[in-house]
Amino acid sequence: MNAPLTKTLSEKPVSFEIADVMENVYDKQMLHLPKDMISVREGFNPRRYFSEDKLNEMVASIKTQGILQPIVVKPSHDRTTFYLIAGERRYRAATIAGVEKVPVIIRLVSDEEALAMAVAENSERQDVSAAEEAKACQRMLTLCKGDRTEAALALGWTEKKLETRLTLLHCTDSVLDALEQRKIAIGHAELFAGLTAELQDSILVSVIEKRVTVSVLRDQLGKFAFKLSDAVFNLTGCNGCPHNSSITADLFDESLSDGHCLNRDCYEQKTRQHLEEKKTELSKEYPVIWLDVERPADTRCHLMREGENGVGREQYSACQGCGNFGALMSTSKGNEGQVETGLCFDVTCNSKMIKSHQNELVSEQLSSVQPNSNTETPSIIKPEKPKERKKAADTPKRVKEFVQARKYKAAAATVWSNIKLTKVMSLIALTEAIKHLRVTDKLERGLKTYGAEKLLTMTSRAEKVSLLHSLDESTLDMTISAFAATLAGGIAPERIQYEESDGLKTAHAILKAENVDMRNHFLVDEEYLQTLTVSGLKALVMESGFLEWYEAKEGKQAGHCEKEILKGKRDDQIKAIFKAGFDWKGYLPIEAQLRD
Repeated sequence: MNAPLTKTLSEKPVSFEIADVMENVYDKQMLHLPKDMISVREGFNPRRYFSEDKLNEMVASIKTQGILQPIVVKPSHDRTTFYLIAGERRYRAATIAGVEKVPVIIRLVSDEEALAMAVAENSERQDVSAAEEAKACQRMLTLCKGDRTEAALALGWTEKKLETRLTLLHCTDSVLDALEQRKIAIGHAELFAGLTAELQDSILVSVIEKRVTVSVLRDQLGKFAFKLSDAVFNLTGCNGCPHNSSITADLFDESLSDGHCLNRDCYEQKTRQHLEEKKTELSKEYPVIWLDVERPADTRCHLMREGENGVGREQYSACQGCGNFGALMSTSKGNEGQVETGLCFDVTCNSKMIKSHQNELVSEQLSSVQPNSNTETPSIIKPEKPKERKKAADTPKRVKEFVQARKYKAAAATVWSNIKLTKVMSLIALTEAIKHLRVTDKLERGLKTYGAEKLLTMTSRAEKVSLLHSLDESTLDMTISAFAATLAGGIAPERIQYEESDGLKTAHAILKAENVDMRNHFLVDEEYLQTLTVSGLKALVMESGFLEWYEAKEGKQAGHCEKEILKGKRDDQIKAIFKAGFDWKGYLPIEAQLRD
């Protein structure tokens, strides 16, 4: 049997001030940490049900033998604590056993990687339930921005398994609790997921008490029919269908004769298709649309303009153009297609915006009135400089893609007309061409002479652009010759590694190297506006100064612009914005600017 882990896991003395520990951590490091340095994030651990008997057994084992296997942790983003990744049962047992310090393995990984590790660790122990996996799947989808393929890859699952786990999120809490506590099987839960919440809870008790098998439950529910009056999809295709009970009423009881669908698969397929179409339509109105199974409740909140949870008028408008602002659509039985709008899907950012607005209100109250030294009458203090315009925290995906395409085009045009940049890009192509070749000592010495030796270790194309552009023409020419010679005479094995993932950074580096003014390559036009949602258009007129210009032009009060321009459908708003005659030259949206 393995001996308890001891202080020998760390060869040097460790300071247990959290700041000192954080400063010296590295990946896969093993330490003994005080328990108060470790935090369990609510909802992160895939396992929610812990067997009391197994927990008590572990407590007894720890008291006699210590903790035989370290728990896995990662530094929090603010580096004030260590988040637990795997080993929560060991952590709970250690707490009950009165252990002050616990052995840990520190991992420097992203949230996505941490969740994947937690799911894998629990799956290997074969005691994590499908319900717990469903919750973990939902968390991973949030981290992967709703990309189901990416989420499945991160979890090491097939997309089919991911979809079946997501379906379980339509189960009521009572059904999920029963599944976690192993009172029902996953087959039961999958069948329950297709029923309304009321029906699930009413049937669950009988299923548990009578120990109804999955096959029996499937047979019973197979006799169930779906009311066509409850359908969210168009019923035109149901007219004349042999599975429509109103067509074959003589075959059924009276309760089934009034327009029911007897083909569950067809009914559910049409429902899913309708929801996808509705989601696509909603994407024209909001920057992001999430399904209820894709976002846990604690990762979203309502965006408020005023009140104790308000972000302020200007920030409210800016947030409506953010990539994290949008709507949530229900897919649960009986609520299909219901939409909750005006949501912020970055609760951390929302909290910061609320706090910032509250601080601004306090500052305004303190600075707007100041006692005058000569009289009792307060004097108004004017702000010394104009307020900075509020900005959205993120850019919607469709807008990003459009702007990035413009930046790529601008970078290509810049290289085409610039001899030095042409040489720079040619040399970068050479460095990638010899990545599988052995670099000669002569080349290494030459690069050191030219001050370009970092080229041998750089993996980022953007970094290479910045380095090479800083060289003078003659040094650049000599470096090109040196790499060309290596390509001509070099042999394996591989020396230089390259990742094909920094195309946009490269374009940025090219544009910044020549101080390219993006206003010469980007103009707010109808094609760009078509990438914006309704909320995005509102944010644009606020940010660009269009709103103030229009109200000054019309000589109207604040709010007139929104009533006259931002009304009707999105296409109507776009036409109204262009018809107004605002001069967009010189204005560059934040997402099109060359920021670091």
